[in-house]
Amino acid sequence: MGRTRRGHRSQERTKTRKTEYLKPGGVHDQDQRKIRRLTETIRVPTFPAEFLVSARNSKSVRKVIAEQYPTPVADLPCLGVSDDKVLIVPAPPLTEEQQGLVGPAQMALYNLKRPGTTSAMVDFLNDVGPIPFLLLRCSNVLSPVIQARFCRAFDGFVAAKPSSLHSEPTRSSKTAYHFGIWSLYLNEPMVTTDTRQPTKSVKEQAVLIPLIDRLLRLVQKHMMPRARRLILRYAPQQIEILSPVYERVKKVLAKELADRPVLDFGGLWFCVAVKEGCSEIIHLDFNDTHTLVAIIWVVSRENSSWTGGEFSVPQLGGKIPFSGGQMIAARTRILAHCGAQIIGKGRIAFTCFSDSQLVEQTLFGPSSSADKTKGKKRLQDAVVVLGG
Repeated sequence: MGRTRRGHRSQERTKTRKTEYLKPGGVHDQDQRKIRRLTETIRVPTFPAEFLVSARNSKSVRKVIAEQYPTPVADLPCLGVSDDKVLIVPAPPLTEEQQGLVGPAQMALYNLKRPGTTSAMVDFLNDVGPIPFLLLRCSNVLSPVIQARFCRAFDGFVAAKPSSLHSEPTRSSKTAYHFGIWSLYLNEPMVTTDTRQPTKSVKEQAVLIPLIDRLLRLVQKHMMPRARRLILRYAPQQIEILSPVYERVKKVLAKELADRPVLDFGGLWFCVAVKEGCSEIIHLDFNDTHTLVAIIWVVSRENSSWTGGEFSVPQLGGKIPFSGGQMIAARTRILAHCGAQIIGKGRIAFTCFSDSQLVEQTLFGPSSSADKTKGKKRLQDAVVVLGG
């Protein structure tokens, strides 16, 4: 029996209430109708498999998009009728041929050939399955007051003049700061350089690191609870897949997390990229995994009046309006994307993601140079099958 504030409730009464809730025309049906009324669904006929298996080559990505989707980003139509509704693009099923090229939960197949891959892990991923959508946009997630707090924290950090440590010429002319944890090309998780050494001067670090922590505390307080609710509703697979990764990070980086608790994002993601404006060059997020979504937030400065910045995805045939306070979750390792031109100033973007190396090392074991060579050959064969 469950205990409530009114005391114990009998199992029979609980069962009766559940039956009443689920009966046709009852509260459950009313709730579902309300959800459908507030949700706009955009369907694509086939799964965008151009980059389901692909090498890390930005030039190749731009070439494929230019050849197969020649409409300029500026001319792409806006998708969605209402800016206030939840907009979702469900993932169409893979063809039999495509399914043979990816592993369970649509992980890259070459991961399953690593020596550290176990049958238990394969069964676990099969049970979890893939995230059921390609893109999700939610509106009014962050209020103007909360957005202003993020902007002030970011502006305070930038005003302290951190070093530009991570330029991204293949996606943007502007620098992004990466705060949190990743692996990149190492076999162990590590705290990013931007987080632990935002400048070479020890004296300046004493000023900058508290400013980073201030910004990340806002992420923990305002973004994490909202993201958790939305992920549990629309993509619970994300939390399940990242659960063993989170346990590994807590074990390996126990001291770092104890010293700076703001680096603990609760297993929702492990790294946050922050930049002013948007990434205006079409690209894939090669540091993301094929199966997971990156979670992107936009905040606006007070009294700013910028326009543009739509989340543009040629493979979906359009661009998604993306304004302050909204959140997008997208399969950014599969969907080539960019931000449309922004007119004006005052837009700051936060991209919350989990580094693919960190995820794949945890699930499948570290990769050796021999594994990478074999993986590259399997990748080339898969691209040929897909007609790439």
